[in-house]
Amino acid sequence: MLTKPKIYLLLKSALLLPVFSSVLFQIPDGEQALFLPIAISFLPYHYFIIGFLLAAVPAVFFFVKWRNLKNLSVSFQKNEEHKEKSYLQDIIDTVSDFIYIKDTKNRFIQANKSVADNMGTTPENVIGKTDFEFYPKELAQQFFDDDIKIIQTGKTIQNQVEPSVDRQGNELIISTTKTPLKNARGKIIGTIGIGRNVTAEKKAEEEIQKANEKIRLERNQLRTLIDNIPDYIYIKDTECRFLVANKTLARTVRADSPDDLIGKSDLDFYPEELARKFHKDDLNVMKTRQPLINHEEPGIDEHGKKLFIASTKVPLIANKGEIKGIIGIGRDITALYQTRVKLQRKSEDLHEVNVLLEERQEEV
Repeated sequence: MLTKPKIYLLLKSALLLPVFSSVLFQIPDGEQALFLPIAISFLPYHYFIIGFLLAAVPAVFFFVKWRNLKNLSVSFQKNEEHKEKSYLQDIIDTVSDFIYIKDTKNRFIQANKSVADNMGTTPENVIGKTDFEFYPKELAQQFFDDDIKIIQTGKTIQNQVEPSVDRQGNELIISTTKTPLKNARGKIIGTIGIGRNVTAEKKAEEEIQKANEKIRLERNQLRTLIDNIPDYIYIKDTECRFLVANKTLARTVRADSPDDLIGKSDLDFYPEELARKFHKDDLNVMKTRQPLINHEEPGIDEHGKKLFIASTKVPLIANKGEIKGIIGIGRDITALYQTRVKLQRKSEDLHEVNVLLEERQEEV
Protein backbone atom coordinates (compact mmCIF):
# COMPACT_ATOMS: atom_id res chain seq x y z
CA MET A 1 0.00 0.00 0.00
CA LEU A 2 1.30 3.44 -0.93
CA THR A 3 1.45 5.75 2.00
CA LYS A 4 1.23 9.55 1.74
CA PRO A 5 5.01 10.03 1.93
CA LYS A 6 5.48 7.54 -0.88
CA ILE A 7 2.79 9.18 -3.01
CA TYR A 8 4.42 12.55 -2.40
CA LEU A 9 7.79 11.13 -3.32
CA LEU A 10 6.37 9.46 -6.41
CA LEU A 11 4.90 12.70 -7.67
CA LYS A 12 8.03 14.66 -6.95
CA SER A 13 10.29 12.04 -8.48
CA ALA A 14 8.38 12.21 -11.73
CA LEU A 15 10.44 15.27 -12.51
CA LEU A 16 13.52 13.05 -12.66
CA LEU A 17 11.99 10.52 -14.95
CA PRO A 18 13.63 11.80 -18.17
CA VAL A 19 17.06 11.93 -16.51
CA PHE A 20 17.27 8.69 -14.54
CA SER A 21 15.21 6.46 -16.81
CA SER A 22 18.21 5.77 -19.04
CA VAL A 23 21.03 6.18 -16.50
CA LEU A 24 19.92 4.24 -13.42
CA PHE A 25 17.89 1.61 -15.17
CA GLN A 26 19.47 0.16 -18.25
CA ILE A 27 16.54 -2.08 -19.21
CA PRO A 28 14.48 -2.44 -22.38
CA ASP A 29 11.88 0.21 -23.13
CA GLY A 30 8.93 -2.13 -22.56
CA GLU A 31 10.16 -3.31 -19.17
CA GLN A 32 11.20 0.21 -18.21
CA ALA A 33 7.60 1.28 -18.34
CA LEU A 34 6.72 -1.53 -15.90
CA PHE A 35 9.49 -1.31 -13.33
CA LEU A 36 10.41 2.44 -13.33
CA PRO A 37 7.31 3.72 -11.46
CA ILE A 38 7.81 1.09 -8.82
CA ALA A 39 11.56 1.66 -8.52
CA ILE A 40 11.44 5.43 -8.44
CA SER A 41 9.00 5.41 -5.52
CA PHE A 42 11.72 3.94 -3.39
CA LEU A 43 14.47 6.42 -4.37
CA PRO A 44 16.13 8.28 -1.49
CA TYR A 45 15.37 12.02 -1.05
CA HIS A 46 18.85 13.13 -2.08
CA TYR A 47 18.17 11.84 -5.62
CA PHE A 48 15.17 14.13 -5.82
CA ILE A 49 17.21 17.09 -4.63
CA ILE A 50 19.95 16.41 -7.19
CA GLY A 51 17.39 16.10 -9.97
CA PHE A 52 15.61 19.24 -8.92
CA LEU A 53 18.87 21.16 -8.96
CA LEU A 54 19.75 19.79 -12.38
CA ALA A 55 16.40 21.07 -13.70
CA ALA A 56 16.19 24.30 -11.73
CA VAL A 57 19.70 25.68 -12.20
CA PRO A 58 19.46 26.00 -16.02
CA ALA A 59 15.98 27.46 -15.68
CA VAL A 60 17.18 30.06 -13.19
CA PHE A 61 20.20 30.80 -15.36
CA PHE A 62 18.11 31.39 -18.46
CA PHE A 63 15.55 33.40 -16.45
CA VAL A 64 18.30 35.70 -15.14
CA LYS A 65 19.72 36.07 -18.65
CA TRP A 66 16.26 36.86 -20.05
CA ARG A 67 15.63 39.43 -17.34
CA ASN A 68 19.00 41.07 -17.91
CA LEU A 69 18.36 41.24 -21.66
CA LYS A 70 14.93 42.70 -21.02
CA ASN A 71 16.35 45.30 -18.63
CA LEU A 72 19.07 46.09 -21.13
CA SER A 73 16.47 46.53 -23.88
CA VAL A 74 14.34 48.78 -21.69
CA SER A 75 17.42 50.75 -20.67
CA PHE A 76 18.47 51.11 -24.31
CA GLN A 77 14.98 52.23 -25.29
CA LYS A 78 14.88 54.77 -22.49
CA ASN A 79 18.33 56.00 -23.46
CA GLU A 80 17.22 56.43 -27.08
CA GLU A 81 14.06 58.24 -25.98
CA HIS A 82 16.17 60.50 -23.78
CA LYS A 83 18.50 61.24 -26.71
CA GLU A 84 15.55 62.02 -29.00
CA LYS A 85 14.02 64.27 -26.38
CA SER A 86 17.38 65.96 -25.87
CA TYR A 87 17.78 66.49 -29.62
CA LEU A 88 14.24 67.86 -29.82
CA GLN A 89 14.97 70.20 -26.90
CA ASP A 90 18.13 71.44 -28.61
CA ILE A 91 16.17 72.13 -31.79
CA ILE A 92 13.26 73.97 -30.22
CA ASP A 93 15.62 75.96 -27.98
CA THR A 94 17.07 77.59 -31.10
CA VAL A 95 13.62 78.90 -32.09
CA SER A 96 12.59 82.33 -30.83
CA ASP A 97 8.90 81.34 -30.81
CA PHE A 98 7.31 79.95 -27.65
CA ILE A 99 7.01 76.14 -28.08
CA TYR A 100 5.51 73.89 -25.43
CA ILE A 101 3.66 70.62 -24.80
CA LYS A 102 1.10 70.11 -22.02
CA ASP A 103 -0.74 67.07 -20.66
CA THR A 104 -4.51 66.81 -20.17
CA LYS A 105 -4.19 68.56 -16.80
CA ASN A 106 -2.47 71.49 -18.49
CA ARG A 107 0.88 70.72 -16.91
CA PHE A 108 3.96 71.40 -19.00
CA ILE A 109 5.61 68.26 -20.38
CA GLN A 110 8.15 70.14 -22.44
CA ALA A 111 8.97 73.79 -23.10
CA ASN A 112 11.70 75.55 -25.01
CA LYS A 113 14.11 78.19 -23.77
CA SER A 114 11.99 81.07 -25.10
CA VAL A 115 9.05 79.97 -22.93
CA ALA A 116 11.28 79.59 -19.87
CA ASP A 117 13.05 82.92 -20.44
CA ASN A 118 9.73 84.69 -20.73
CA MET A 119 8.71 83.14 -17.39
CA GLY A 120 12.03 83.98 -15.77
CA THR A 121 13.10 80.37 -15.20
CA THR A 122 14.66 77.37 -16.97
CA PRO A 123 13.00 74.76 -19.23
CA GLU A 124 13.61 72.07 -16.57
CA ASN A 125 11.84 74.13 -13.91
CA VAL A 126 8.75 74.54 -16.10
CA ILE A 127 8.07 70.78 -16.35
CA GLY A 128 5.14 69.60 -14.25
CA LYS A 129 3.86 73.10 -13.56
CA THR A 130 0.93 75.07 -14.98
CA ASP A 131 0.40 78.60 -16.26
CA PHE A 132 -1.08 79.58 -12.90
CA GLU A 133 2.40 79.38 -11.40
CA PHE A 134 3.87 81.89 -13.84
CA TYR A 135 1.13 84.24 -15.06
CA PRO A 136 -1.52 86.45 -13.45
CA LYS A 137 -4.61 84.44 -12.50
CA GLU A 138 -6.93 86.01 -15.08
CA LEU A 139 -4.43 85.47 -17.91
CA ALA A 140 -3.61 81.92 -16.80
CA GLN A 141 -7.33 81.12 -16.67
CA GLN A 142 -7.71 82.24 -20.27
CA PHE A 143 -4.84 79.94 -21.32
CA PHE A 144 -6.38 77.10 -19.29
CA ASP A 145 -9.82 77.54 -20.85
CA ASP A 146 -8.34 77.45 -24.36
CA ASP A 147 -6.40 74.25 -23.61
CA ILE A 148 -9.45 72.52 -22.13
CA LYS A 149 -11.54 73.50 -25.14
CA ILE A 150 -8.96 71.95 -27.47
CA ILE A 151 -8.85 68.73 -25.43
CA GLN A 152 -12.65 68.48 -25.33
CA THR A 153 -13.35 69.37 -28.97
CA GLY A 154 -10.17 68.16 -30.66
CA LYS A 155 -10.16 71.36 -32.73
CA THR A 156 -7.10 73.48 -33.47
CA ILE A 157 -6.81 77.15 -32.56
CA GLN A 158 -4.78 78.88 -35.26
CA ASN A 159 -3.08 82.30 -35.19
CA GLN A 160 -5.20 83.55 -32.31
CA VAL A 161 -3.98 86.96 -31.20
CA GLU A 162 -4.07 87.17 -27.41
CA PRO A 163 -2.47 89.21 -24.62
CA SER A 164 0.38 88.00 -22.45
CA VAL A 165 3.14 89.35 -20.19
CA ASP A 166 6.86 88.82 -19.85
CA ARG A 167 8.76 88.19 -16.64
CA GLN A 168 8.94 91.94 -15.90
CA GLY A 169 5.19 92.25 -16.30
CA ASN A 170 5.39 94.11 -19.61
CA GLU A 171 2.39 93.56 -21.85
CA LEU A 172 2.92 91.38 -24.91
CA ILE A 173 0.79 90.44 -27.89
CA ILE A 174 1.11 86.79 -28.93
CA SER A 175 -0.12 85.01 -32.06
CA THR A 176 -0.90 81.52 -30.77
CA THR A 177 -1.54 78.21 -32.53
CA LYS A 178 -2.61 75.23 -30.39
CA THR A 179 -3.48 71.72 -31.53
CA PRO A 180 -4.41 68.49 -29.71
CA LEU A 181 -1.61 66.00 -28.91
CA LYS A 182 -2.67 62.41 -29.71
CA ASN A 183 -1.12 59.02 -28.98
CA ALA A 184 -0.74 56.11 -31.43
CA ARG A 185 -4.38 55.09 -30.84
CA GLY A 186 -5.65 58.57 -31.64
CA LYS A 187 -6.53 59.44 -28.05
CA ILE A 188 -5.96 63.06 -27.02
CA ILE A 189 -3.29 63.13 -24.33
CA GLY A 190 -2.53 66.84 -24.21
CA THR A 191 -1.88 69.93 -26.33
CA ILE A 192 0.96 71.34 -28.43
CA GLY A 193 1.34 75.09 -28.62
CA ILE A 194 3.39 77.59 -30.61
CA GLY A 195 3.28 81.28 -29.78
CA ARG A 196 4.94 84.13 -31.66
CA ASN A 197 5.65 87.49 -30.10
CA VAL A 198 4.01 89.97 -32.48
CA THR A 199 4.07 92.92 -30.09
CA ALA A 200 6.35 95.02 -32.29
CA GLU A 201 4.38 94.17 -35.43
CA LYS A 202 1.04 94.98 -33.79
CA LYS A 203 2.35 98.26 -32.42
CA ALA A 204 3.71 99.11 -35.86
CA GLU A 205 0.31 98.26 -37.36
CA GLU A 206 -1.39 100.48 -34.79
CA GLU A 207 0.99 103.32 -35.62
CA ILE A 208 0.31 102.84 -39.32
CA GLN A 209 -3.44 102.79 -38.67
CA LYS A 210 -3.17 105.97 -36.63
CA ALA A 211 -1.10 107.60 -39.37
CA ASN A 212 -3.57 106.46 -42.02
CA GLU A 213 -6.45 107.72 -39.93
CA LYS A 214 -4.69 111.06 -39.55
CA ILE A 215 -4.09 111.19 -43.30
CA ARG A 216 -7.75 110.33 -43.96
CA LEU A 217 -8.85 113.05 -41.55
CA GLU A 218 -6.56 115.64 -43.11
CA ARG A 219 -7.62 114.52 -46.56
CA ASN A 220 -11.29 114.86 -45.63
CA GLN A 221 -10.61 118.31 -44.21
CA LEU A 222 -8.75 119.31 -47.35
CA ARG A 223 -11.48 117.80 -49.51
CA THR A 224 -14.11 119.73 -47.60
CA LEU A 225 -12.11 122.90 -48.00
CA ILE A 226 -11.44 122.67 -51.74
CA ASP A 227 -14.99 121.54 -52.48
CA ASN A 228 -16.39 124.66 -50.81
CA ILE A 229 -14.03 127.12 -52.44
CA PRO A 230 -15.55 128.84 -55.51
CA ASP A 231 -12.21 128.65 -57.35
CA TYR A 232 -11.31 125.85 -59.75
CA ILE A 233 -8.78 123.58 -58.01
CA TYR A 234 -7.10 120.61 -59.65
CA ILE A 235 -3.99 118.44 -59.81
CA LYS A 236 -2.73 116.85 -63.01
CA ASP A 237 -0.09 114.21 -63.73
CA THR A 238 2.76 114.50 -66.23
CA GLU A 239 0.35 113.47 -69.03
CA CYS A 240 -1.95 116.37 -68.06
CA ARG A 241 -4.61 113.97 -66.78
CA PHE A 242 -6.64 114.97 -63.74
CA LEU A 243 -5.64 113.38 -60.44
CA VAL A 244 -7.75 115.64 -58.23
CA ALA A 245 -10.55 118.09 -59.01
CA ASN A 246 -12.98 120.00 -56.82
CA LYS A 247 -16.74 120.37 -57.13
CA THR A 248 -16.54 123.82 -58.69
CA LEU A 249 -14.47 122.53 -61.60
CA ALA A 250 -16.65 119.43 -61.95
CA ARG A 251 -19.75 121.60 -62.10
CA THR A 252 -18.15 123.90 -64.68
CA VAL A 253 -17.33 121.04 -67.06
CA ARG A 254 -20.78 119.51 -66.43
CA ALA A 255 -19.47 116.37 -64.69
CA ASP A 256 -21.64 114.62 -62.10
CA SER A 257 -18.85 114.53 -59.52
CA PRO A 258 -15.13 115.33 -59.20
CA ASP A 259 -14.38 111.61 -59.55
CA ASP A 260 -15.65 111.77 -63.13
CA LEU A 261 -12.63 113.91 -64.07
CA ILE A 262 -10.02 111.50 -62.71
CA GLY A 263 -7.86 110.04 -65.47
CA LYS A 264 -9.27 112.39 -68.10
CA SER A 265 -7.84 115.53 -69.70
CA ASP A 266 -9.09 118.94 -70.81
CA LEU A 267 -9.73 117.50 -74.29
CA ASP A 268 -12.59 115.49 -72.79
CA PHE A 269 -14.40 118.60 -71.54
CA TYR A 270 -13.36 121.73 -73.47
CA PRO A 271 -13.32 122.74 -77.14
CA GLU A 272 -10.17 121.45 -78.80
CA GLU A 273 -8.56 124.84 -79.34
CA LEU A 274 -9.07 125.90 -75.73
CA ALA A 275 -8.05 122.48 -74.39
CA ARG A 276 -4.81 122.53 -76.39
CA LYS A 277 -3.97 125.96 -75.00
CA PHE A 278 -4.39 124.64 -71.43
CA HIS A 279 -2.32 121.60 -72.34
CA LYS A 280 0.49 123.75 -73.76
CA ASP A 281 0.61 125.91 -70.61
CA ASP A 282 0.69 122.79 -68.39
CA LEU A 283 3.60 121.25 -70.27
CA ASN A 284 5.53 124.53 -70.21
CA VAL A 285 5.18 124.79 -66.41
CA MET A 286 6.50 121.23 -66.00
CA LYS A 287 9.32 121.73 -68.49
CA THR A 288 10.57 125.04 -67.09
CA ARG A 289 9.67 124.28 -63.46
CA GLN A 290 8.51 127.89 -63.31
CA PRO A 291 5.06 128.72 -61.93
CA LEU A 292 2.47 130.59 -63.96
CA ILE A 293 0.91 133.22 -61.67
CA ASN A 294 -2.48 134.89 -62.24
CA HIS A 295 -2.36 134.24 -65.95
CA GLU A 296 -5.53 135.57 -67.54
CA GLU A 297 -7.05 133.22 -70.05
CA PRO A 298 -10.47 132.47 -71.52
CA GLY A 299 -12.75 129.71 -70.35
CA ILE A 300 -16.37 128.59 -70.49
CA ASP A 301 -18.95 127.93 -67.81
CA GLU A 302 -21.42 125.05 -67.49
CA HIS A 303 -23.80 126.84 -69.85
CA GLY A 304 -21.17 127.34 -72.54
CA LYS A 305 -20.82 131.06 -71.87
CA LYS A 306 -17.39 132.61 -72.23
CA LEU A 307 -15.49 133.31 -69.02
CA PHE A 308 -12.26 134.94 -68.08
CA ILE A 309 -10.03 133.03 -65.67
CA ALA A 310 -7.05 134.12 -63.59
CA SER A 311 -5.06 130.91 -63.59
CA THR A 312 -2.15 129.96 -61.35
CA LYS A 313 -0.18 126.77 -62.10
CA VAL A 314 2.83 125.46 -60.18
CA PRO A 315 4.93 122.34 -60.78
CA LEU A 316 4.29 119.36 -58.51
CA ILE A 317 7.76 118.20 -57.43
CA ALA A 318 8.50 114.98 -55.52
CA ASN A 319 11.01 114.73 -52.64
CA LYS A 320 13.78 113.67 -55.02
CA GLY A 321 13.13 116.60 -57.31
CA GLU A 322 11.19 114.63 -59.88
CA ILE A 323 8.30 116.40 -61.62
CA LYS A 324 5.04 114.59 -60.92
CA GLY A 325 2.62 117.02 -62.54
CA ILE A 326 1.09 120.40 -61.76
CA ILE A 327 -1.23 121.98 -59.20
CA GLY A 328 -3.65 124.54 -60.58
CA ILE A 329 -6.06 127.13 -59.20
CA GLY A 330 -8.34 129.15 -61.44
CA ARG A 331 -10.52 132.06 -60.39
CA ASP A 332 -13.44 133.41 -62.36
CA ILE A 333 -12.64 137.07 -62.98
CA THR A 334 -15.26 137.63 -65.66
CA ALA A 335 -17.03 140.39 -63.72
CA LEU A 336 -13.73 142.02 -62.86
CA TYR A 337 -12.57 141.72 -66.45
CA GLN A 338 -15.78 143.23 -67.78
CA THR A 339 -15.57 146.06 -65.26
CA ARG A 340 -11.99 146.68 -66.26
CA VAL A 341 -12.96 146.73 -69.93
CA LYS A 342 -15.72 149.22 -69.20
CA LEU A 343 -13.36 151.41 -67.22
CA GLN A 344 -10.84 151.15 -70.00
CA ARG A 345 -13.46 152.21 -72.53
CA LYS A 346 -14.56 155.09 -70.33
CA SER A 347 -10.96 156.03 -69.91
CA GLU A 348 -10.54 156.01 -73.66
CA ASP A 349 -13.71 158.06 -74.07
CA LEU A 350 -12.48 160.58 -71.50
CA HIS A 351 -9.18 160.70 -73.27
CA GLU A 352 -10.93 161.53 -76.53
CA VAL A 353 -12.99 164.21 -74.79
CA ASN A 354 -9.86 165.69 -73.29
CA VAL A 355 -8.20 165.74 -76.70
CA LEU A 356 -11.20 167.56 -78.20
CA LEU A 357 -11.26 170.08 -75.36
CA GLU A 358 -7.59 170.76 -75.76
CA GLU A 359 -8.05 171.27 -79.52
CA ARG A 360 -10.91 173.77 -78.98
CA GLN A 361 -8.94 175.62 -76.35
CA GLU A 362 -6.13 175.97 -78.85
CA GLU A 363 -8.56 177.27 -81.43
CA VAL A 364 -9.90 179.86 -78.99
